Amino acid sequence: MEIDRETARALLNAALSIHPVILGWITLVGLMAVFFGWRLLRALVVFEGAVAGAVAGMQFPLADTKRLAMVIALALIFALLSWFFYKAIVFVTAGLMGGAIAFVAVANLGLGSVWTVYLAVGISFACGGLLAMIFLRPISILVMSLIGAALVVEAGLIVCVKWYPKVGSMFIERDPKLRLILIVSMLVLAALGCALQWNGEKEKPDKKER
Repeated sequence: MEIDRETARALLNAALSIHPVILGWITLVGLMAVFFGWRLLRALVVFEGAVAGAVAGMQFPLADTKRLAMVIALALIFALLSWFFYKAIVFVTAGLMGGAIAFVAVANLGLGSVWTVYLAVGISFACGGLLAMIFLRPISILVMSLIGAALVVEAGLIVCVKWYPKVGSMFIERDPKLRLILIVSMLVLAALGCALQWNGEKEKPDKKER
C-alpha cells in the first residue's frame, strides 16, 4: 500500500526524534537478529512472554505498589511459561500469521461467504503452525534475518537523513531509487545473515564430535 507525502513526512519526523542511544540499540538488536537470530529465538520468545505478562499485570485495578508487584509476578510467570512452551508459542504465532495472510487474501478476492473465510483462516492457521514446527530452524533463521536487516537498514536510513537531508526529501517524494537501495540492502544483509547462521549451525556437530 502506497503512503502519501504527508504520512511519509510524519513518519520521517517521528523517526528523526528517536534518541541516538535508542537508535544504536535498535541497530545492535538488528545485527544480533541477523547473525544470531536462531540462537536468540528462545530468548526472544521469553522476552515477549515477559512483556505480555507485564502488560496483563498493568490491567489490574490495584494500588501502585501492589500493581507493580503484580506486573513483576506476571512477567516472571509468563517468561517461565514461555521458556518451557516456546515451541507452542512459535506454533501459535506462525499460525496467526498464516491466518492473517489468508484473511487478507480472501477478503481482497471477495470469495464466498463467511464460512469460506473461516475455513481459509483455519486451514492457514494449521498449515502455518505445522510448517513452523517442521522447518523451525530454516524459517526462524529467515524471519529473524529479515527482521534484523529491516531494523538495521531503517536505522541506517535515519542516520543518513540526519547527515544528508536530501535523503529525507527522497523518502518523502518516494523516490524509486531510494526504495530500490533500501530493499536491496535489506535483502543482501538478510541473505548474508542466513548464510552465516546456516553454515554455523551445520558446523556445530562436527566440533562436538571432535
